[in-house]
Amino acid sequence: MATPNNPTQNLVRPTRFKLVRLIVIVLLALIIFVGLTVLIIWLTIKPKKLVYSIDDVAIHNYYLSNANHLNATYNLTLSAYNPNKQWRI
Repeated sequence: MATPNNPTQNLVRPTRFKLVRLIVIVLLALIIFVGLTVLIIWLTIKPKKLVYSIDDVAIHNYYLSNANHLNATYNLTLSAYNPNKQWRI
């Protein structure tokens, strides 16, 4: 003989399904909102890469050791330029 269906068990499944569907919709909406915000900010700022240049290089006290290793002291002057007008670092 078949067992009768439990009415409370049938009510639990649609409620859980609605809750999971609501959570997924909220997460997707949040991801889309954050993505659009980042895109708008990026298009507004139009970031450019920093420009680096080496201004001066000097090598002092170089010598070759007994184990054929070259040792030296290097002095390097490096300049960085930020072409972005809105933001500075």
